[in-house]
Amino acid sequence: MFLPTILTKFSLGALTDGCYYGVLQDVSKTSFVLLDLPFEYCRSRFKDLNGNDIIEFNVQYFDTIADESARKQALKVYPKVVSDHYYRYHRGTVSKYWVKIPTDLGFCFSFFDDSRPLFLDVIPASIDYDDAVDLNKERDLEEIRKIIVQKIPHLSDGTLLFEPDEAQVMHDGAVGMMKGNKNISVLTTYADVDAVVSKTQSEAVTNTLEKSLQNVYSKASVSAQIFSPTGSQALGTSITNDMALMMILANKYSKFISYIINNLFANSNVNFKYSILPVSWYNMFDYITNTLKMASSGYSFLLPTIAAGLSQKDLMNVKNLENEVLNLKELLIPLESSYTQSGNEVGRPKLSVD
Repeated sequence: MFLPTILTKFSLGALTDGCYYGVLQDVSKTSFVLLDLPFEYCRSRFKDLNGNDIIEFNVQYFDTIADESARKQALKVYPKVVSDHYYRYHRGTVSKYWVKIPTDLGFCFSFFDDSRPLFLDVIPASIDYDDAVDLNKERDLEEIRKIIVQKIPHLSDGTLLFEPDEAQVMHDGAVGMMKGNKNISVLTTYADVDAVVSKTQSEAVTNTLEKSLQNVYSKASVSAQIFSPTGSQALGTSITNDMALMMILANKYSKFISYIINNLFANSNVNFKYSILPVSWYNMFDYITNTLKMASSGYSFLLPTIAAGLSQKDLMNVKNLENEVLNLKELLIPLESSYTQSGNEVGRPKLSVD
């Protein structure tokens, strides 16, 4: 089934579109084929008696395929219950363009029943942040723009110290001196010399950007510490919350895979259950450590191995390779401890009667 690949696709669909919809086309002991359904033409409003979601598909989707041969090919790919309903809808036999797909064929995965994208609230907050960044760029440009003002002074009786022709020469000289700097303009008038700078409160601007950026993460209910950590406590709590959130999907995946395996291999005596452990790259070391402590008390020996990324089959193959083929148990002798020593080697040697 290539679970790491298809489960990642299911999760991305649930995160970006709100829900992933699919149809099982071929499920046997040797093959597994599924068909992705366009989420714009799917909905799930009801459940069957076993709690499985019932998918409704809008057959108007096939009208969006302009090429007739491509439309017929698509109808052949989809389940017969969908294609038959499409032809009946176009003949006018049925008026509704929504058709229910049987639960043994159709399946969907979403975090919650409303099928709303999880990060939908992030979009307006992200737009506001982009606007704030654009405004900050404009402020930065205003800060680097300067106007050199040459003020030609007057005499005490009000007469001009320099004639307009002389002021023009002074102006041209200042312009030539500043010619290489595109952010400086020159203004010549009859008074003192000064530099005019567009002043802004840089600290206030920075605070505004930080608040706008933090609002994006707040809308997503995640911590910005994940991408730029400045503390450890808040980051660890946020990762734990994210793990708990994704386990909603993981538990649905476990139920889905268990259903498929039992349909193929279960009987009156044997029943299977597939489970996904709450393990990620962030907590793998802690999970292995804790399960090893439990194994030392007689609990599961498989859990630490599975958390390390080995399946049951991989574990058996590795141990057979090490012990039977390479004979590593004879070559690599661990340090003796109270766990590895035999009962005859514990304590000091027995003293004689004398």
